[in-house]
Amino acid sequence: MAKIINLDRDCTQAYLNFGNIIDTYPILIKNIAYASTIESAVSRFLARNDMRHDAMRDQINLIIDIDDATNEIESFVNTNDNDAFNFLKNSSRLLNILFRPCFLQYLQRATNVNITVEKLLTKTRKCLLNALFNLNTPDNTPITDQFSLLIAALAYQCFLNEYIFYVDPAEEAILVAFERQTKDKLEKHTSDALIYSALLVCYKQLMDSPDIAEKIMSYHALITPGLEGIIRLQISNPEKEKKIRNSIRQLKSIGNPTSQQVRQQYEENPYPRWSSAHYSTPIPIIDTIKNAIAPNKPVNLPDIKKPRILIAGCGTGRHPIDCAKAYKNSSILAIDLSLSSLSYAQRQADERGVNNIEFMQADILDLGKLNEQFDIIESCGVLHHMKEPLAGWKVLENLLKPGGLMKIGLYSELARAHIVTSRDIIAEQNFKSTPEGIRECRRFIQRMGDSDIFNSLLRSTDFFTTSMVRDLIFHSMEHRFSVPQIEDALTQLNLQFLGFCVSGDDTKKRYLQQFPADKTATSLTNWHIFEQQNPHYFQAMYQFWLRKSVM
Repeated sequence: MAKIINLDRDCTQAYLNFGNIIDTYPILIKNIAYASTIESAVSRFLARNDMRHDAMRDQINLIIDIDDATNEIESFVNTNDNDAFNFLKNSSRLLNILFRPCFLQYLQRATNVNITVEKLLTKTRKCLLNALFNLNTPDNTPITDQFSLLIAALAYQCFLNEYIFYVDPAEEAILVAFERQTKDKLEKHTSDALIYSALLVCYKQLMDSPDIAEKIMSYHALITPGLEGIIRLQISNPEKEKKIRNSIRQLKSIGNPTSQQVRQQYEENPYPRWSSAHYSTPIPIIDTIKNAIAPNKPVNLPDIKKPRILIAGCGTGRHPIDCAKAYKNSSILAIDLSLSSLSYAQRQADERGVNNIEFMQADILDLGKLNEQFDIIESCGVLHHMKEPLAGWKVLENLLKPGGLMKIGLYSELARAHIVTSRDIIAEQNFKSTPEGIRECRRFIQRMGDSDIFNSLLRSTDFFTTSMVRDLIFHSMEHRFSVPQIEDALTQLNLQFLGFCVSGDDTKKRYLQQFPADKTATSLTNWHIFEQQNPHYFQAMYQFWLRKSVM
């Protein structure tokens, strides 16, 4: 597949297949003949805007051989600040990682989810801050030229992860003076002013320093492509979203106290922040559902030519945009509590030319006011954040046409047991759900890493952005479910279980080996037994399709 990509750079299906393969089976390329072919294909994949760039995260770590560099990274991290820059300059192993083109690409495209890489980047950022701040020469061209691409990529990464990297008190003190230094360089138009600005953006958003943002915009012709992208992310896009915010339709004001509390969280931290969407060739939605619920082959599934779809809880828009591009002839209403999330979603849809979605601010509890029923309803990762999940679920059931199909996603009580335990421990430390509190919390967790409970958090992809950590550990409202509780809810709602959606073939293959008599894999009694024996299988959440009775 990598060879196909390198031979035909426009073969979209080859990129899709390559991404799917690498995401599931990353290739150990150390000392193999075709390592450069794989790396070149990864680089081309990351250069496209219609691929899920996070599919390359494990492959990138194999390319840079991060495990082999762990000891040197630990030595670098433990080096005192005065000697750290010299350590970095003299470490060919670390420089090879930091300047690797596909690694720099990845930093600009997707969030790192490897704790060792985070340690390297956090120390490197601090090291560069100290180096640039303490240089006495008025124009530091040699250093800024050498590290300019890395600083620009690091600025992207820090924005994408919402400034999750820890900042120690000494660093904070230098940063205040460094911001004044940067402003002075911009006023004097020194040749290194923009790269100083980029390093400042590794610590804070440009919108938080309007004077510096205004001065950067006056540079025009001197702005490099890397910095131009940062300006787009941090100035242009937020300005677009501010204008869009006023055009988002509101069903009614959010009145439920729990909904107001949840809304506030996502206004402060729109979730998730993303930059790339998955390319899909539109196919009939029923074909997608049949693939998801296999081996179940229910009869009389509706033949929906132009599906009207409700996405209840759309966040920042990745889910409805993926659906809009994947589901043939679809028309989508996507609702959320947070105007910040909806504005982000609408901007992303506009930039991708997706025009079959209407975004609306609404509470699930108020959706009865729509006076409309839908062919398909999807609500994943939403109901468990309501005070009374079953009440919200009932509203959705009423909005579904007879015979209509519904996809639900709920947290598993068993799979999230370690998170509940870690929350209890963390609560004793009184960390606040502010960016500063979240950074302190993560530092505490990393120091407690020998514990099995905290190690599981360090391995979670949700541990690597501010909004995801807030959602994971500090959420204002969360319920968790067991399979028997789901079965009880379906009985109350008169909904038929069609099957779990699971990633890869292994889960259902193992289930069918254990329960060969359940050829449709729809026995919730059996699934409960299976989960008790395999508690990690629903670690993300239960996701499953349902059908409403035609009666």
